[in-house]
Amino acid sequence: MNKTNTLSNNNNSTILTNDLEKDNSDILQKSSSTSSKGVELTWSEIEVSVPYGKTRKTVLKGVSGIAKPGEMLAIMGSSGAGKTTLLNLLTNIDQTKIKKSGCVRVNGKYLTVKEMRTISAYVQQIDVFAPRLTVLEQLTISAKLRMGRKCDKLKKEETVERLLRQMRLGDCKNTMIGSPSTQKGISIGEKKRLAIACELMDDPKILFCDEPTSGLDSYMAFQVVTAMEHQAKFNKTIVSTIHQPSSEVFYKFDKVCLMANGKVAYFGPVKELTKFWYSISNTLNCPPSYNPADFAIKMLSNSDDSDQVTVDNRIQMITEAYEKSEYCNLIIKSVKEINTQTAIEDEDNKISTEYAASFCTQLQLMIWRGFKTLSREPMLFRTRIVQTIFTVSILVALYWNMDLNASTIQNFQGLLYLTALQLNMFLFSTAFTLTSELPLAIREYKAGIYGLWPYYIGKSLSEVPQITLLGIIFSTTLYWSTGLHREIYSFIKFATVNTVTINTSLAFAHMAACIFFVEEHTMLFLCALGYPLVLFAGFYMRSPLIPIYMKPLEYVSFYQYAHTSILANQWSNIGHIEGCISPNQTITPNSIERYCQYSTGQEILERLFLFFKIVGGVALYIRGRLMK
Repeated sequence: MNKTNTLSNNNNSTILTNDLEKDNSDILQKSSSTSSKGVELTWSEIEVSVPYGKTRKTVLKGVSGIAKPGEMLAIMGSSGAGKTTLLNLLTNIDQTKIKKSGCVRVNGKYLTVKEMRTISAYVQQIDVFAPRLTVLEQLTISAKLRMGRKCDKLKKEETVERLLRQMRLGDCKNTMIGSPSTQKGISIGEKKRLAIACELMDDPKILFCDEPTSGLDSYMAFQVVTAMEHQAKFNKTIVSTIHQPSSEVFYKFDKVCLMANGKVAYFGPVKELTKFWYSISNTLNCPPSYNPADFAIKMLSNSDDSDQVTVDNRIQMITEAYEKSEYCNLIIKSVKEINTQTAIEDEDNKISTEYAASFCTQLQLMIWRGFKTLSREPMLFRTRIVQTIFTVSILVALYWNMDLNASTIQNFQGLLYLTALQLNMFLFSTAFTLTSELPLAIREYKAGIYGLWPYYIGKSLSEVPQITLLGIIFSTTLYWSTGLHREIYSFIKFATVNTVTINTSLAFAHMAACIFFVEEHTMLFLCALGYPLVLFAGFYMRSPLIPIYMKPLEYVSFYQYAHTSILANQWSNIGHIEGCISPNQTITPNSIERYCQYSTGQEILERLFLFFKIVGGVALYIRGRLMK
């Protein structure tokens, strides 16, 4: 049975390899005249320390290396060996708490963080996508954002089709990506190949991958690494951490950098690893039937329950032998030669630090993605519709066609207060939809794909139509069923105030999500602030009676401005109420004329809407800059 499975996997692997080779050979022939020269990535004498309690711990100790175009470099090591730290250093990811020395250069030239991100792509271990987009839609929007103004529409479409073929995604191109928490979609292996395809969209010179085979079975892992291998044929420099590769996957790489206790245990051709270790000691001889990658990790870790002192001594023996070897001398010599030569400055290697797509294109695509996501969230829309209908049904049943007289004034006051209050019903669901997307937005912003302002504005605009529609349904049903002042102008004003209020509530939720970022923290903030917002809405206590030290909470409550506006709309046009006042008097509620600098509470709501939006956008921008 095992033999049959092995033969099947080998046949599949051969088919995959042949297909990709045929596809790539055609493309290479077409692009050979314009192909990039590629870039050489070097790092020398890297020392890195991180906080460790009240002291610091050195996690990289004098590490040097080189990654060349057209080759795949695997960085391997046991847990805590320093491989992830080295990859993060090369990609300029998560550098906030570390102290480092040494240098990282490209073609002998120091690059800024922004320049490095412009010529490189980083496939992270955890794949994050908009789950409601299809594979084809994800690649299409990625092409428009990453290729931007430098390519025409036909070139973008050709690139999408080519990557669909190269990454073997044609069969699932119309399938929604999905996510573990929302819905089923494409497989983990397909998601990983999609992530690589997106990163290859703008033809980066360097491709970094963080454990691209993690969580995949042997065949899926082979598919992913084979796709990476064929991208190297386009003169790309590929650097990848790798975890427990099969021997078949391991030998796909050209070079391997083995890490142990922050030092290099071997840096050289994959096929010469066992030979070098055997030259150090007979105890390091890899058995013929043993996976060399597994054997290497076993010798550099405590996986065989050896005494820790014995393991440390063995690691020290290996690292010292490497430092004295020709492999190490060759790496150091090559790094020095590259670092002293003049950096290549041809058209292909000129670096642009601008976004590929214009601000308007970014905004348009973010609106489109937001609409697509909402339109494919039927449960969210149904829940909001049911919530709206249920709430308005309760109010209509309670206040059905009331007559206006002295005995029902308080009823109308209660109805108008509840109207303002119920317009926050979508506060929490709106905050959740944003907090669930922010990790994707921050990741793509850090990758230089688009700015945070286009994303934030686009996300906000995509939410407005649905929320506004629900507000209009609520206002129309309630107004004409409960005996409110039946005049078309008053109805338009009532619906307008409610629409502004519900969008202000939306802006407030977005602001909270951008400030606190994490869903639990955002919900806690909204719950905590919800009570004073309701308390100071103008129904439970008149404004003149509120203590001076509590006044700030009154001004923060946007419900009071909504309450003020709909009170004015209801009562300002009524000259006489039976059994209440004489015909020549007009009711002017105390709350209507409190804010002399604005003519209506609606104006204040509109300004609060803009204020919340601006604060939310600034908070998101600051957080993005701090995390970049």
